[in-house]
Amino acid sequence: SYIYVKDQVLFVEDDISLVTNPGTNTEPSIYLRNEAQLIQGDAASANSGNGLISVYQDNPGSDSYDYTYWCSPVGDQTISGNGNKAFGIELFSDVNDERDAWTYVGNNTSIPAGRGFSMKGVGTGNVGQLYDFRGRPNNGDIIVPLSEAANAGNSNVIGTITGNPYPSGLDLNWLYFEPGNEEINSFQYWDEDRTNDSHYYVDNQGGYGTWTPSSGTIDMTGTNPGTYARPMYLNYDNNGGSTTSTGVQGGDYERRIAPIGQGFFLVGTNYTASEDASITIKNSHRVYRKEGDLSDFHRTAGRAMTTPVDDVTLSNTSISTGTTTTTTQGGNVLTTQSLDYRIPQLRLNTYFNESHMRQMVLTFSDEATDGYDRGFDALSPMDATSEAYFPIGEEMSNKDPYVIQGVPFEMEKLIPYAITLDTQTQVVLTAIDEVRMSNEAYLYDSVNDTYDQITGGRTATVTLPAGEYLDRFFIVFRDMRREAIVQNDDLATRMEQNVDFFQNNAAQQLEVSNPEGYNIAKANIFAMTGQLVYKATDLGNNTRFTFPTANLSDGIYLVMLTTTDNLAVNYKITVKNN
Repeated sequence: SYIYVKDQVLFVEDDISLVTNPGTNTEPSIYLRNEAQLIQGDAASANSGNGLISVYQDNPGSDSYDYTYWCSPVGDQTISGNGNKAFGIELFSDVNDERDAWTYVGNNTSIPAGRGFSMKGVGTGNVGQLYDFRGRPNNGDIIVPLSEAANAGNSNVIGTITGNPYPSGLDLNWLYFEPGNEEINSFQYWDEDRTNDSHYYVDNQGGYGTWTPSSGTIDMTGTNPGTYARPMYLNYDNNGGSTTSTGVQGGDYERRIAPIGQGFFLVGTNYTASEDASITIKNSHRVYRKEGDLSDFHRTAGRAMTTPVDDVTLSNTSISTGTTTTTTQGGNVLTTQSLDYRIPQLRLNTYFNESHMRQMVLTFSDEATDGYDRGFDALSPMDATSEAYFPIGEEMSNKDPYVIQGVPFEMEKLIPYAITLDTQTQVVLTAIDEVRMSNEAYLYDSVNDTYDQITGGRTATVTLPAGEYLDRFFIVFRDMRREAIVQNDDLATRMEQNVDFFQNNAAQQLEVSNPEGYNIAKANIFAMTGQLVYKATDLGNNTRFTFPTANLSDGIYLVMLTTTDNLAVNYKITVKNN
């Protein structure tokens, strides 16, 4: 006897006790087929019995040469005792279909519930494989320990390979904001070129994409898809270490809902060596979501949710509209509207010597700050020889590299954009996607005092020698030079020549000479982190101004003066109060 569930959710409030079918120890008591899933209640007890379930998951486009991260939804039901049990390769069963047949490769049952593992596929031809997980379904709280992780350029980083340990979808937003899981920073997904058929490391090409919720609190509505930065594919040496980049990037996948069997690398922070760090995955994080509805196991997908127009208030400021589609069903005309629930953002691609790129995402929210914001900011994999990233940290000498950053939007904001190069390189920056953004964005070079637009299909190009550029470049939203030129080129040039700056560290103040009496509307002082540390308005046309710097930390700052006629002049100062 058995239960066969097709294209539905099977919900069980408490525990499940399965008994093996007579005459066999491999025939399941519960079959989950055609996107069927099993969810158990928050207070469910430990599952028990020697029976098993069967649940499918496929790995499209992968063969025996390609790695995929997995996390099993079942454990070995033959191990004595109740509760979740370890998984092994022999808990896969043969699936007879048009794909390549499964061949056992080992007999160890040693992977604890909630631990991820990497595995190559089977056969050749990139047709993928349909896997049949058979065993006792995992259930209840699953504790996953975190350990120190090597992550180039990042401090106090921990992590582990884990994934979705249940025979249902897993909402990573809910997992992220579970009390006690505060050490989670982001989720990294391995992806690789699955048309490359070789077992040698030197022939492999792949990399890690990064996902974060893009919110500061839990989203119970399920509409915020979070933010995913696509990976760039790298080449590797004989030891498996990354070397050069390939110029190819990975796919764009929905990541908030982890489907059955999905594995990933969980990145954590706020760690000290004395801590016994761990995170807990719970039944309350489980959700019934079919693949393709904000949930994909290595399937390319868009980021919009399709909803009937009549069911949506299009004036809702939290969404933007997309393409309207009209179809006919049963003689009735059905109109749908594609709605984009992403928060405002710029998706930036940085290309190095026209060969490879790093994708970064800059998001905008009033919940975020200019510093580190858990839920908005995600650490960069930093797995290439030349990199671009958002530097975030209190001190310039101790900043960590981020691939996703959230900030509150302000027209006068300066957002640091850092570059690390191993050789002389032509660097090209452009915004490939502008979501709910009506403002232009520029790359500001504070050394050359130049502004290059990066939105609207425009690119900024600069050739730099090898080195690290932490406080030279910024993403900004006003071209102060162009505004001044449009206003009056002669006046702008004359103002720059006549306004003098002097940082008087002995007196702990900035002194500005304004001999021609320009009417100063505002004065802003920015730290090289982009943070606005001092602001004054309506200063008038005095010939001399002083601004206090005693409260500023030692370091380099950018001063910006703007007149009532919208003329502007910038200057760098070095503060030393000690």
